[in-house]
Amino acid sequence: MRKVFSRFIHSLPGISNLAIQLKFKNEIQLIKGLHNTSCEKSSIIHFSINKSATQYVKKILTSCSVENGLTPIHLHGYAFQSHFPYLDQISKDEMKKYSHLFKPNGYLYSVFGGMIDGIEELHKYKIILMIRDPRDILVSKYFSVAYSRSTEYENEEKNQYFMERRSQVKKMTLDEFVLSESDSLLSVFSRYERVLVSKYSNMYLSKYEEMVSEFPLWLSQILEFCELEISKNLFNKLIKENVKLIPDNENIERHIRRAKPGDYNEKLKRETIDILNQSFESVLQTYNYI
Repeated sequence: MRKVFSRFIHSLPGISNLAIQLKFKNEIQLIKGLHNTSCEKSSIIHFSINKSATQYVKKILTSCSVENGLTPIHLHGYAFQSHFPYLDQISKDEMKKYSHLFKPNGYLYSVFGGMIDGIEELHKYKIILMIRDPRDILVSKYFSVAYSRSTEYENEEKNQYFMERRSQVKKMTLDEFVLSESDSLLSVFSRYERVLVSKYSNMYLSKYEEMVSEFPLWLSQILEFCELEISKNLFNKLIKENVKLIPDNENIERHIRRAKPGDYNEKLKRETIDILNQSFESVLQTYNYI
């Protein structure tokens, strides 16, 4: 009976198994055009760059949004566990097929690791862009892929891909990896600048470094921008959790390995830093990382 049920679940279009169906119930309904909400608060779209506390900030925004009646929608997470496309990796024309997913009221869309080109009436949303020093991002990504990131995913095909990727990265030095990934990261920054930063004023630029150095102030500013009001209990809870998350010592096998801005200075060779400084010169100047 269990095998028959398993075959039935796997036969469902767009759903790989029951766990995904349950975890992403709202996302699947939204994709099918069946999800609605009566919440009139402005929808929030959370953009980020991977290794800029993407999942942590998503968790915070989710808690605060739910308390305000918004429905959290994790399309990127659903794409990771299924065959649904990563919306930040498709063209503006291809995005037309998915334009119905974005509604300007009542939803939290979090988190996307790159800019989505083609969201209609983007000026009506509360947009958060979370960035981090690209040199620290590259260092953090190396330790994440090689050591700390979990490999237990619902999608076996993607799980196998990541295991092979980890094996390849472990054969590289940190400096080799950082240089090999720099062009890809630069393209993410450039797309944000071209499609979002230079066009929309309804965007809040949030920096990882500010979150790490002054979390209560960072949280208050995020809430003010999104026009979210949360209970004192939740606010204090988030602050206490943040204090516990910051490690006393570096541990390469922990998801939060160090959380120290400028870590690249201690990890990379001087010649590698010089190359990165030249490649990311415009980014470093624009976001005041020089």
